[in-house]
Amino acid sequence: MRRILPVLVALVLTAAVLLIARTVSSRAADSPGELQGAFRLPENNGWTYVHLQGTPRQIGFQNGYLLAPEIESLLKVVILEAGHDYKKDWPFFRDAAQKMMWPRIEQEYREELQGIADGASAHGVKLDVWDVVGLNALTEWTYYNQQ
Repeated sequence: MRRILPVLVALVLTAAVLLIARTVSSRAADSPGELQGAFRLPENNGWTYVHLQGTPRQIGFQNGYLLAPEIESLLKVVILEAGHDYKKDWPFFRDAAQKMMWPRIEQEYREELQGIADGASAHGVKLDVWDVVGLNALTEWTYYNQQ
């Protein structure tokens, strides 16, 4: 019995690794080429793990594609809260993202933000780079709203 237990544990661990690998590879086969090397693991204790790699644009695309459901949900919440908390509609924040923030964002981050928008869009979420910049500026809106 003592010899069987380690063998059973090894078999269970091997099966788990193979299942995760198969899930990751099957998702990659159905996904755009920009996702090469990126993956998302099943939620674990409330955490969603993603692995991203490549250029800023590739990292952004992978982020947007793999986390598209969460980005879409966040956008819906933020649009609702923007009207309630700041008494401004979402187009105000999109306009501020484009006219006030974008000119001050370095090229590397512009590529990543555009990649996020492209990745989420490729996964079926209706948004663009101005939505992504607006979402990323959430913590700053309170400051700008008081000006």
